[in-house]
Amino acid sequence: MLKKKLYIVIEGCDGAGKTTMAKKIAQKLNFKYGIQCMCTNEPHTKIKQSKNNIEDIKQYAKDRLKWQQNIQTKAEIIIQDRSLYSSYVNNVQTPAEKEAWHYYNKHVIKPDIVIFLNTRPKVCVEHDMKKNDAHTLEEIKLQQRKYLEILPPSTWYMNNNTKHERGYIVDMIVDKYNQYLYMQER
Repeated sequence: MLKKKLYIVIEGCDGAGKTTMAKKIAQKLNFKYGIQCMCTNEPHTKIKQSKNNIEDIKQYAKDRLKWQQNIQTKAEIIIQDRSLYSSYVNNVQTPAEKEAWHYYNKHVIKPDIVIFLNTRPKVCVEHDMKKNDAHTLEEIKLQQRKYLEILPPSTWYMNNNTKHERGYIVDMIVDKYNQYLYMQER
């Protein structure tokens, strides 16, 4: 069950490098510290976006909660590429949709750590084009603004995605993991 794991979410605009960063962090945690990690994506691969954002928000939240309740892994840390914040960024446009997002996600387990890849929008567009998933610069800028609106105050920001910055983030995760283990023992 997810409550018994350290749960990390990596968020960022389309093309920011979330999947790559999740894998690199997991590898470093495993090789340097011997901590087993599981990298996963937001559990919604079977959802086809409807023309009704509220229905999409409801379905994403339902799938997310089901996944959280049923996950089985020996990994000590789960690193997820996207989560409920991406659902907000990509589906909330009106006050009713915002209210629905809060309502349907109220029982979802919130991550212990949120990492936001604050990648420059121009770089995101370039990465996106390589995947044949072209978003305009304006779309990416809008995503970035919406993330900054919704992310919790405790979010960790990665601005450069460099090896040095990644090492610093890994060390912070290890500190948080040790605190987590200490609290589990109490």
